[in-house]
Amino acid sequence: MSEATILSAAKRERLGTAECRRLRREGMVPGNLYGHGEGAVSFKIGHDDVFQMVSDGHIAIDLDIDGKVDKAVFKEVQWDTFGRHIVHVDLIRVDPNEKVEVEVPVEIKGDAPGVENGGILDTQMHTLLVKCPVFKIPSSIVIRIGTLGLGEAIRIEDLVLDPDIEPQARPDEVIVQVVEPRKAAEPEGEEAEAVDATGDEGDKKEASGEE
Repeated sequence: MSEATILSAAKRERLGTAECRRLRREGMVPGNLYGHGEGAVSFKIGHDDVFQMVSDGHIAIDLDIDGKVDKAVFKEVQWDTFGRHIVHVDLIRVDPNEKVEVEVPVEIKGDAPGVENGGILDTQMHTLLVKCPVFKIPSSIVIRIGTLGLGEAIRIEDLVLDPDIEPQARPDEVIVQVVEPRKAAEPEGEEAEAVDATGDEGDKKEASGEE
């Protein structure tokens, strides 16, 4: 769960590409805070601090910039080419009582007995749109399939979530299911008759020694 966590930063007095490069060399990350009718603020923050926050799945935080604290959510996190270091962050101020709609990853855990019995795991949803307070945004929706048998499904109505987290989908929508493997279609009608006729004729030729 993305619980409120304090992240300390400082205002950036100098802007520009050269300044951002200098900050990164010093182990800092440049960022911007904006929204909720207030002016934008450019700040700098320790790379390891923000990296840990993002890695832990925090979306909503208390951002302390030189003593002024704003509740905010990560809008954008930019990474370097190799995806190892954060190079820039953008955050948006939020009202802690405000509900927002956000796509949350669906995380499938466990082994379904139905798959072990020859079925195929069919994941219908890889993300789920939910509406909830900003400080209750989950980092993921965990779906446990350890009891899912062949022909069975887990639907939205089966989820056990915090009462403040509202899925924005029909209760009967399938998240994940175990389905039977598709069988090869057998020829029907005239096509089947043609196959039979060809087979009969082939058998006759083989019996008479004709080629």
